Amino acid sequence: MAFVALSANAEDMEFVAKAPGAVVVGNPFYLQYELNKAGSNLRPPAFEGFQQKAGPTTQQSSSYQFINGKSSRTQTFTYTYVLVAQKEGTYTIQPATVEVDGKKLTSNSLTIKVVAAGQSTGNGQESGSQAGISSRDIFIRATVNKSNPYQQDAVLYTIKLFTRVDVSNITNADIPEFNGFLTQDIENKTGSLVQSVENYNGMVYKTYVIQQKVLFPQRSGEIKIDPVKISLNIRMRTQRRSYNIFDDLFDSYQDVTKQLSSNDIRLNVKPLPSPKPDGFQNLVGNFSLKSSITSEDVKENDPVTIKLVLSGEGNLKLLPTPEVEFPEDFEKYDPKVTNNLNTTLAGVNGTRSFEYLVIPRYGGDFKIPAVKIPYFDPKSGRYKTLSSQEYTIHVEKGEGSQTSGPVRNYTSKEDVRFLGSDIRYIKTGNLKLKPRGVFLFGSTPFWLLLVIPVVLYIIALILYRKQAKQKANVALVKNKRANKVAKKRLKASADFMKKDDKEGFYEEVLRAMWGYTSDKLNIPLSRLNKDNIEGILKEKGVSEDQVKEFIDLLNTCEYARYAPSAVAGGMDETYKNAVSVISNMDNKL
Repeated sequence: MAFVALSANAEDMEFVAKAPGAVVVGNPFYLQYELNKAGSNLRPPAFEGFQQKAGPTTQQSSSYQFINGKSSRTQTFTYTYVLVAQKEGTYTIQPATVEVDGKKLTSNSLTIKVVAAGQSTGNGQESGSQAGISSRDIFIRATVNKSNPYQQDAVLYTIKLFTRVDVSNITNADIPEFNGFLTQDIENKTGSLVQSVENYNGMVYKTYVIQQKVLFPQRSGEIKIDPVKISLNIRMRTQRRSYNIFDDLFDSYQDVTKQLSSNDIRLNVKPLPSPKPDGFQNLVGNFSLKSSITSEDVKENDPVTIKLVLSGEGNLKLLPTPEVEFPEDFEKYDPKVTNNLNTTLAGVNGTRSFEYLVIPRYGGDFKIPAVKIPYFDPKSGRYKTLSSQEYTIHVEKGEGSQTSGPVRNYTSKEDVRFLGSDIRYIKTGNLKLKPRGVFLFGSTPFWLLLVIPVVLYIIALILYRKQAKQKANVALVKNKRANKVAKKRLKASADFMKKDDKEGFYEEVLRAMWGYTSDKLNIPLSRLNKDNIEGILKEKGVSEDQVKEFIDLLNTCEYARYAPSAVAGGMDETYKNAVSVISNMDNKL
């Protein structure tokens, strides 16, 4: 600190200016005027070469002294300005004036050297220091637990503060955009920064984890993560000119603002090996699969539930609903998906369960093949395949079954209707008899009554066979109902939007889009993915613009399931885009 104490008009009156002898361009610092009596009408000089950011703020402190059995009390009034140097050079701050008891006091002048970042301040400190704090005293580091991960492999990203000074609070944190990644925040359950002690480069620091994220790289090659920038306040003790054994009891502190910037991170992401197994849905991690069934011996129209439970660590959220191949005689409902996922330092782990409710509408023995889910294990560097249990269901005819069988509609959720005929009972009661000699046979009404039912029967038979043929063609039925089913699912997503359930909304939109393409193109969901859907749609005559809109909407929904706040436009715009994309594609297909 450069300061000189000057007395004006009285020995017991002091008005002193204090400031660092050297500062850095762009870094704020304190200019303080100390007065040992209450004053008024403070007039500071023009701060040439500096920009005034704040001030003056006034603080009052007291100290006591005991000398030869006598006590004395000293008061100090401090006026503080926050200044920022604008360019390099040596500048002089002229004296300030203040009035005390009608007398005018004049402070000392100050000479301050301003240096650029990276130069020495001349006080044995680096120019990155503020108020005597160097870059070795406090800094932040960004680290990852993997520098060469596979695509879609979980990477732990950590921002940590290292300090040997007291930090009062963090005022601002500028977190970079994680372009090329899907991100998942690790929740801080305590709500405050947890302190620990670490030895770094031979020095002991207090450390605080500012933020941690799990990153899933979406492309291969080099991906750069920009530095983190934070502003914080450092609590510093105010220096005094005189000291005694009681000074520590009455010392005051001030906050110094400091800006820190971390290192950047560069990841070299390895692509997933080729060839990829059939049905691979970019699932990366370590997983296990369990399956169960409510019963393998049931009666007609009794519900059956098959449950798949996928558990492990990895990008579980990206897995679409597995496709189970049920017999055509089974009425199928949309599966119920339950997520129980946690984001920890080890990544995203937990379980996803899929419950499939079906109703067999016809007797017989039916086989349900095993469900196969391929995934990539980054630890072994190999693809692996999970397989569920294969089930054989025996369906016994229920009571009241008709030999004529049901009129099947595999996509409808209505009760099955049976054809039959009632027994015509002998008519009793009052009868209207006609006189003898009047015969219907051979008359015009007779021939009309004879011909009309035959014609109606032939027409009904033709229509019935045509309808039965169409209903038996499951692919044709699905194709015709694809748009209707998609709108029904989009309506369900609108309910999630009203509840502000972002995860449910985006998941329902994805189901609507994938379900529509599966039904419209007659391709099982297990064979559809982002790698092949573009080529399939183009083969079907969909324009490149429409295909791009479809792919962009898929990417938006998948990204939003991890970072909903980062999606431009929000759920309302996504809903409108989904309706528009499906309607345009339906007109083309």
